Amino acid sequence: MGIPLVSVIIPCYNAEKYIDICMKSLLNQTLGFENLEVILINDASTDGTLEKLYEYEKQYPDNIMVVNYEENRKQGYARNLGIQYSRAKYVTFLDVDDYVASDMTEKMYRKMEEGNYDYVICNYYRVIHGKPMIMEEDAQEEELCYEINSEEERKKFLVTDTPFKGSCGTFYKREFLVEHNIFYPSDTFYEDLFWLGLLRFYAKKVCVIPDRLYYYVNWDNVSVVTKPNSTHHFERLYVMELFLEEVKKRGLYEKYKWEAEMYFLQLYYINSVSFFAMHFEHCPLQILHKMRETVLEKVPDYASNPYIKNCFPFEQTILKFIELNPKTKEQWDEIFKAIRESVTE
Repeated sequence: MGIPLVSVIIPCYNAEKYIDICMKSLLNQTLGFENLEVILINDASTDGTLEKLYEYEKQYPDNIMVVNYEENRKQGYARNLGIQYSRAKYVTFLDVDDYVASDMTEKMYRKMEEGNYDYVICNYYRVIHGKPMIMEEDAQEEELCYEINSEEERKKFLVTDTPFKGSCGTFYKREFLVEHNIFYPSDTFYEDLFWLGLLRFYAKKVCVIPDRLYYYVNWDNVSVVTKPNSTHHFERLYVMELFLEEVKKRGLYEKYKWEAEMYFLQLYYINSVSFFAMHFEHCPLQILHKMRETVLEKVPDYASNPYIKNCFPFEQTILKFIELNPKTKEQWDEIFKAIRESVTE
């Protein structure tokens, strides 16, 4: 096989019941499976996943590579490894329990070639009980393209709320990722928050297309990310602290202090308080106190951030809890109740 057009990186953990649907969608690509390099990374599966992956590799040795390691390092490590092994001009990530439209790679490849973009994002369907659905918040129907050529344009892009957030359903220029050392944190959930934040500091051309080419599947209507009352959700806080440290380490903080801090405040505090309210039966009191302490330590002048005025009133109210400092479980239970009621209205 020569140099492939696209490298598809698929982390696999205990995926024996999903892999066939995922792979079938790739084998049927209009771009031609012969133009794809599929990198299947077994993340220490304990079921029959590895055997199935080797079967695919044996059947398509020119287009499929299986990488196996025995310690579970989670998706971030697997994706980083996949980038290292990849050979194509463009790379994309596919979760093993999802699938893509038959013309996904062709449309995304053509778009990347047409505009010389650093990355292109497509729209998606959410598959619930086997039925592809369009969620209200994902109803974007127009193409959005961004060119960033100045510091002011970068600042604006850093705080632009682009649709379809996530690592999958996106084509990346491999050279762009390698040149700027864009990577995922390993051994943690919520690695996407770090990756997506880092991308924005370096991208010069980005396009979001309305075509629904990716299918996010909700198996049993519950995913690892949405599983209730699970302490792994607290790892989103760790990831956002890593992100802020990385921005400072790279010398980006001086130019983009307010933008970096707004991303941190949004993901570390505002979104997390709201998320915990929706996914925990009882408030994690110690975690909430620690979140407040961390914000005051790492972003002491957070209240002066000029972008707060652009937040929704609901989000501004959540930020005020840092100053108001509710201390008891009863106070936070009432706050969580109010958040749940506001979301379900």
